[in-house]
Amino acid sequence: MKNKPARVILILFLILFSVSLFSQDENYNTQVIKLLEEAESLSAKELSKRDSILKEASIIAEKHCSDSLITSINLKIAKNFKKMSMNDSTVVYYNKALQSLPEDHSQYFLKSEIYQSWSDLKNYLGDPDSTNYYLDLSLMNARISQDSTLIIGILSDMARFYSNNNRNKEAITLLQQVMDYNARHGKTDRIKHLLNQLGVCYFRINAAEAARETFFKGLSIPSDDEGVMNMHYYNNLGQLYSVHFNMQDSAIYFYHKSAEIALRNNNTYSWLVSMLNLGNCYEALEQYKKAEEIYLQVLRSQHISNYFIVKTAVTINLGIIYYHMNQYDQALFYIDEGLMMAREAKYLDFEINALKYKAFLSGYYNDQKGLEDNSELLYKLVDSAYKMNHSTEISELKVQYETEKAEQENESLKNENELNAEIIKRQKSALIQLILSLVVLVPLSVFLFLTIKKQHRIESQLKKAIADLDHQKSLTELRNRELKKANQTKDRLFSVIAHDLKSPFSTITSYLEILDDETFEFSEEQFKALVGELRLNVLNTSQLLENLLEWSLAQRNGISNNPENINLFDETQRVAKTLLPKIEEKQLTVEYLIDKNLTVLCDPQLYRNALLNLFNNAVKFTPREGSISIQAAKSKDFVRVCIMDNGVGIEEEVLPDLFKIDSNYHTNGTENEKGTGLGLAMCKEYVEVMGGKITVESTPGEGSVFCFTIPANSK
Repeated sequence: MKNKPARVILILFLILFSVSLFSQDENYNTQVIKLLEEAESLSAKELSKRDSILKEASIIAEKHCSDSLITSINLKIAKNFKKMSMNDSTVVYYNKALQSLPEDHSQYFLKSEIYQSWSDLKNYLGDPDSTNYYLDLSLMNARISQDSTLIIGILSDMARFYSNNNRNKEAITLLQQVMDYNARHGKTDRIKHLLNQLGVCYFRINAAEAARETFFKGLSIPSDDEGVMNMHYYNNLGQLYSVHFNMQDSAIYFYHKSAEIALRNNNTYSWLVSMLNLGNCYEALEQYKKAEEIYLQVLRSQHISNYFIVKTAVTINLGIIYYHMNQYDQALFYIDEGLMMAREAKYLDFEINALKYKAFLSGYYNDQKGLEDNSELLYKLVDSAYKMNHSTEISELKVQYETEKAEQENESLKNENELNAEIIKRQKSALIQLILSLVVLVPLSVFLFLTIKKQHRIESQLKKAIADLDHQKSLTELRNRELKKANQTKDRLFSVIAHDLKSPFSTITSYLEILDDETFEFSEEQFKALVGELRLNVLNTSQLLENLLEWSLAQRNGISNNPENINLFDETQRVAKTLLPKIEEKQLTVEYLIDKNLTVLCDPQLYRNALLNLFNNAVKFTPREGSISIQAAKSKDFVRVCIMDNGVGIEEEVLPDLFKIDSNYHTNGTENEKGTGLGLAMCKEYVEVMGGKITVESTPGEGSVFCFTIPANSK
């Protein structure tokens, strides 16, 4: 019992010591992260300083931090060496990053990043086989990590690599996958960039129409970069129209747009390239004065010396247009200047072009020896153009940075020794500070943790309540809209009943009163006319009641569709028989252009109802001795039935609302036949229930064409 307080104190001391060590590790992690942030904030001109900071972070991490953090630091150091073109040191740190991988699932993500960076290095060194190999490794590990963002990033790199190595069809396939992913995640800015790459790939495989469609699609997407992306689109469209379509005027417009955006954004290189291409278009159009003006404007730019390739191209092009303008002395001056620049920079294509025109000029000056020498040199250059590779470039890179690599490694060793001494000193003071501060920090941290947790719980409940209210509000608004629409339909129905049903009954009542009037004497002709009018009103009222009942039934229970195979000609004749008295009365000519063996798959009653309404309207609105035509034609899976007349026609502004139940359009027939206002709305419902569509074309004074589609018989 006497030793109990001592044991309690010992346990408390061990707990505090363990916590202090944990906190100290956390302190090292924080220190490393701050160093990484400081390194990332440095500009591209401060690569050496960035290297020192990253080395310091690496030393701390290797002694005190997790494997994943060590791997990340080694990867950053490798990337920094790559920016400094210290390729051997880059490889060393890529290997260090691989060796420090953690033994958990996160290793696949990190390994994928390392191989992706390694592929960048191999691509920079001009080794396409190794680039492809490391990209495949990177993609394999990314898929194991199941990180979709990483996978899409690697697919984007692969697409760019395929495009740059003339594997454009493979690049197109990958770009379409990447665009689908970005479309699903609403990344429109990224899609705009990808569409430009896709258009370039189509351009390279001579799919000009696909390239044009892709470029214009990309242009239609808004961006937040002050039009900089559009600058590239316009420049690519200029090349497309100039090279593939040979439409130089259109190309000039696009190059002008690209140059304007480049000038507005102080993008000197893009402005120079757009102006160079603009001059090329005028040269192709043989507008040499215009081309000369633009080329001279480019040469006089204060920044042209920074872009030697553009300066070389413009100088040679000036010589060429002066040759075409018969200004041979100036042509020779610029061709010689451009040839010297091309040789200095080893621009083989430019040198070939310049030599060709130098040979032409030798012929003009009757310099036979110059002509022979230039021609022989030209043939040699053309032959060697097919045999060049990247081996010389790679060797030069290795020699160039061998000395710098040794100096950097010596400096790194010196920095490492100094940092080790500083770290030991910091560790001693940090331990004392942590033990003293833990007594206050631990209770305070627990209190803060509980407070924040409670606050998060309250916020979560509040968000859920707000979401429920928003959902209820949306449902209420939807129901209100549906109710409003139902009320409008109901009002329209009551209006039809109040007007169209009341009016014929009033007319019938008036006729019956006349017949009942004993004082009025009728001739036989007057009696027949009165009975005829009475019969017509009864028929119209009957049709109105039938349409109202059908519409009411459809609104309550819906219209049932029972499709079966029917002969279209027979069903059409069946409908025609019901309208035969009206047709004969008005002496109309009806033509049936329907194959007698044509069968369709539809509900026969719905077909007859739809055709009856349309046929009846054609009879009603066609004047005496007019003509009506009913045609049917099969197209793939549907049959299109059309009813055409040469009647009164319908005004264009009425057509969009003609099939709506709430349409206010009413007109009588050519012999004052009444309409119900519901027939066309019902037609539309019949046709849509059968799975078809209904359309109308009409010209006032010339007639109307109503067409609807129904499913064809699959057999």
